[in-house]
Amino acid sequence: GVKERGVTWGVGGAATAAAYLLKRFGAVWVDLSARIVVGIDGVRTKASWEGNSLTLTITNLFESDVPRHLSLRFGLTPFPPDFRLHVNGQDLSNLGDAAYEKGLTLKI
Repeated sequence: GVKERGVTWGVGGAATAAAYLLKRFGAVWVDLSARIVVGIDGVRTKASWEGNSLTLTITNLFESDVPRHLSLRFGLTPFPPDFRLHVNGQDLSNLGDAAYEKGLTLKI
C-alpha cells in the first residue's frame, strides 16, 4: 500500500481545530453571562461564583516541573463595574476591562 507522509486530513483537521480553539477561546474560557468556565488545553477548572465575584482554580493536567503559560479569555464584555477575579489565590480584580477584553496570560 501507499504510505502517507506529512499532514493528512485527519491530523491536519485536528491540529487546525486545536489551534482555532486556543486562538478564539484560550486555554480557559469564562462565560460571565452563563457563569460557565471551561478548561480547554490540558487544564482542570473549578469555579466559585458569588455575586459579580469569580474565584477560579486552574490545575495543569500535564505533569511537569516547568510552569505553563496559559491564556484566559472572557465571553462577555463590558464587565460589571464591581467584577472581582481571583485565580489560584491571586487577586486579579484591579486589571480593568481592557486587560480582561484582551485576555490574560497566566502562569500555572
